[in-house]
Amino acid sequence: MPPRGLQPGSGVAPALRCSWCGVEVEGTRHTRNAYTVGHYLLFTGHTEEALRRRREDEAPVPYLRMLDATVMVSCPGCFARSDVRRLWFAFGAAESTAANTWAALADRNTLHPGVARYLRDAGIAR
Repeated sequence: MPPRGLQPGSGVAPALRCSWCGVEVEGTRHTRNAYTVGHYLLFTGHTEEALRRRREDEAPVPYLRMLDATVMVSCPGCFARSDVRRLWFAFGAAESTAANTWAALADRNTLHPGVARYLRDAGIAR
């Protein structure tokens, strides 16, 4: 997973890289008439169902609470792939875990080396 925020002591924000192909991604560019998406952030991890009440007299509203988040950065090119899109739309489902992210990759050689190392260290990738 690419680091986010400022590097300690550097004062310079690190470049975000795609978790699948490793290309450096940019932010979204806005013009007067249009915009160009520079990258997508995909949040995956274990979730659990939780209930929230706004007031005491309202019925509880169920939602999925993320227990441990893993942030994956996707460039627009990789986001167009069906396996990456499936992970995006399956948030909170059984598929939205690091193990299933690894299993869903069509070509594991396209995964960024840092993410692959994280998955190996976690015992997910063999």
